[in-house]
Amino acid sequence: MPGSPAPRISKLRACMQQKHLDAVLLSGKANIAYYSGFQGDDTLLCLTLDHAWLLTDSRYTIQAKTEAPEWALIDNQQAQWTKALAGLICPGTCPGLGLDARRMPASLYMELKDVYPRGGFTALDADLLNFRMVKDKEETARIRQAALIADQAFFQVLQSVREGVSELELTAELEYRMKQGGAQNPSFETIVAFGERTAMPHAHPTRRRLKAGDALLFDFGAVFEGYRSDATRTFFLGEPGPEMRKIYSVVQKAQQEALLGIRPGLSGREADYLARKVIEMEGYGSCFGHGTGHGVGLEIHEDPRLSPKYEGMLPEGCVVTVEPGIYLEGTGGVRIEDLVVLDAGGAGNLTGLSRELMIL
Repeated sequence: MPGSPAPRISKLRACMQQKHLDAVLLSGKANIAYYSGFQGDDTLLCLTLDHAWLLTDSRYTIQAKTEAPEWALIDNQQAQWTKALAGLICPGTCPGLGLDARRMPASLYMELKDVYPRGGFTALDADLLNFRMVKDKEETARIRQAALIADQAFFQVLQSVREGVSELELTAELEYRMKQGGAQNPSFETIVAFGERTAMPHAHPTRRRLKAGDALLFDFGAVFEGYRSDATRTFFLGEPGPEMRKIYSVVQKAQQEALLGIRPGLSGREADYLARKVIEMEGYGSCFGHGTGHGVGLEIHEDPRLSPKYEGMLPEGCVVTVEPGIYLEGTGGVRIEDLVVLDAGGAGNLTGLSRELMIL
């Protein structure tokens, strides 16, 4: 993982003092990686003002020693976590505990309530997301490399696009090419859809085979050293029909307006409207049902959001997608997505793919 976690831990401890917390318990995988560097599963972090413990079991102890040397390792199975915690944080002190509540298993929370019946529990999800929102140079470099790996894999897979190939076959090749290029994994379940199935924003690849005249929608990304990329391209095997050509032009214009206008200091709602107003003016507003973008980092969907409902500000240093789309049931859909980092000059594009209409 990039950089030393020490400055991040110091910032979290300052938050603990401000909120009068005795300890913070983190169980979400992204938060664990961010604060410790550990990328294994079945782990709990326990942080006090003076100590930092990583609880995991024997499957991950060697990995934890390597990836999280600044944390004291406790070899303990998940079923015994609360017992171990009682030895670290005395139940009689009635501690204030901060939690990543949206990531914590309900069963663990209920056990904590039993161990600390008079304890005060504080959800820190918003604080944790805010801390991770601004990427440092090393984080951005890893996202940039993940995007490059994905771009190169996409270029290679274009050589395999032909009549008769299935969505699943192209998905498998794209994911193989990304791993061959240095990716740990795909960022998420890769989306490859043909024809009328491109009208489903999150279509699952099927055995559907490619036909002449079909639209193809690829939504994909790579993981590099824990950090993720995200991109979407829509293109055509043969000449598209007039409706598909029209909505491609509208989406292309909407994305261009957003890429030119997005900058630090805008609210997520304002950034979303940069693209949405173009689509609405062309009469397709009801066919654009999702937000214009979202943050990307250790997780594929992070804050900030480019959404009509997100009033938070976009900070300098955040990495976000810009991905307007139009979806026509029974006909097809178009989405174009780039990944950008926001700086004082606006948006620096991390995606190296053409946005022009592509016909194979």
